Amino acid sequence: MKTISVGLMEGRKSVDIELIGNWKGMDSGRHHLTSAVTLVPAGPDASFAVNDVTIGIGFHWERNERQAFRGGLRILQRPGGLTVINDVELEDYVTSVISSEMSAACPPDLLKAHAVISRSWMWYPKANPEARGPGTEFIQTPGELIRWYGRESHEDYDVCADDHCQRYQGITKVFSESVQQAVRDTKGQMLMFEGGICDARFSKCCGGVSEEYRVAWDDRNIPYLSSVVDPYCDTNDKELLAQILP
Repeated sequence: MKTISVGLMEGRKSVDIELIGNWKGMDSGRHHLTSAVTLVPAGPDASFAVNDVTIGIGFHWERNERQAFRGGLRILQRPGGLTVINDVELEDYVTSVISSEMSAACPPDLLKAHAVISRSWMWYPKANPEARGPGTEFIQTPGELIRWYGRESHEDYDVCADDHCQRYQGITKVFSESVQQAVRDTKGQMLMFEGGICDARFSKCCGGVSEEYRVAWDDRNIPYLSSVVDPYCDTNDKELLAQILP
């Protein structure tokens, strides 16, 4: 069973949560937490909700939401405040991602393709630890320092829950049976290249032409991340955009 850790929030003085169902170490109900704690679900009905989760950090749609999650809950005490982490099974994570990154009402084949991509993107650093960092640092011109960053900024967890990694909003956005079916139909499937898992980073819109990896991320060539024309990424096609974007 593949399990990953997702960072939900950092730098908080306190965290307000609600435990639903049965949990080990703490009763169900609302709790105001100000110190480190590890909570493990005691049954399949267990879930938890967290108040004031910030989404869209740095974007014009940035806002705080109450969100619900399944899996384990860890709160770490760090110098800058409390860090909240959700330990969740990979397939449950993918189910949430494809419901959070785009509409859960998208066509089944699009949901299945996104499930494979999201699963691959998530597991690639697990299979390639060197991909996490530290980033490659070099001098391009005198007085200019360039550094390529991966996910090494997340020291306490595998990925964050926001657009910096993949948008993950727990079970809050999972309302479509077709999403769950897409994940079941593709369970464990990942994009592969020459026997290894692909770095399957993606974007919602490429403007009609995707960028080469070596130009956008790191100064090396990755054959399967080359520039291609995307005839479906047409900003004038409002019907298509309505299907893809949440």
